[in-house]
Amino acid sequence: MRPIPSLVAVVAICAAGCAAGERPPPDPAPAIIVDADADGAVLFDGQQRAYLGVHRDGSLAWRVPAGPHTPTPSGCLAHCPDAALSGSAASANSASVPDPAPMFIVAGQQRALDVPGVKRNVLTAAGPADYVLSTGDGSGQWWLEIHAGETVVRRVPVDGFHTSWQESVDRRHALAITTAATGRHAAQWFERGAGGWQPTAPSLPVAGATSCLQPDGDHALLIGQRPTILERGGGQADVTDLELAGTCALARTGGIVADLSQGTDGLRSDIRVFAGDRRTTWHRAAAGEISVSADPTSTRVSYTSGGALHEFDAGSGAELRSLPGVRAARYNGTGDLVVWSTEGIRWLD
Repeated sequence: MRPIPSLVAVVAICAAGCAAGERPPPDPAPAIIVDADADGAVLFDGQQRAYLGVHRDGSLAWRVPAGPHTPTPSGCLAHCPDAALSGSAASANSASVPDPAPMFIVAGQQRALDVPGVKRNVLTAAGPADYVLSTGDGSGQWWLEIHAGETVVRRVPVDGFHTSWQESVDRRHALAITTAATGRHAAQWFERGAGGWQPTAPSLPVAGATSCLQPDGDHALLIGQRPTILERGGGQADVTDLELAGTCALARTGGIVADLSQGTDGLRSDIRVFAGDRRTTWHRAAAGEISVSADPTSTRVSYTSGGALHEFDAGSGAELRSLPGVRAARYNGTGDLVVWSTEGIRWLD
């Protein structure tokens, strides 16, 4: 499951509108591909103010209206467009505001998940009988619950209600980063075996609040701080010259990272593409906010800005193609680039 960190913020703006004196969103109708694989995709459509599950042929599998109090999709189940939805824009930043009941959508049918707790956020799920829940007892004690059906296989204590979760492509490795009430962040590596997910090492303090994971789970790129490679053994090393990063994606080797800042001319994104040896191979500043993606099967990376997609080879920095009319794009994990454009949604080689 590959959550989009900005999705709940975008949904809150789109669902609630802009009150007098508020800065309007940069894109009045944002589009996000939340997750995608060879079978379908899960989308957020700002024009419809809805989450959509679509099959590869473009047909609609399900639709859920988006609002500040409705659960937000975090990713696909074993196959797209089956999905898990949990948390909400209204409850995302509060330990006391209740989360809505989590929801699974399988074969287009919605199923509410009956779990107790004020906070109940599904971090990852292969299906209704196989998922990880971030929850607590309401007294300031928090943990990650590993579920197998109705059985809680294990509980892993954490220091806060908000945990980001990123997985390897084969869903065998994951990095969880929990933010405590003090603002401190702790990262913990997980592996998935016959008994489900389990931590592989003690948590360690980090400066970043979230990350993107290398496709085979060997290392992660921490963001919300100076972009830093975190090895599974605990080693850390800076990458690129950026002092802060807010979005990233890692390819089989190399990756792309960007920082969003407010200048005199408005929002701008400083973009860096880097090779497997952490050498920066391409850089540019683009107007407005961008979205990034990386192909776990190759060295391809891309970003979408101003209605166009730009794709690069991370190893050389060479631009491979530029596609106009693109609202959003995401590599699907098996070598295809899923493009949501004015022509609809397509799977490209």
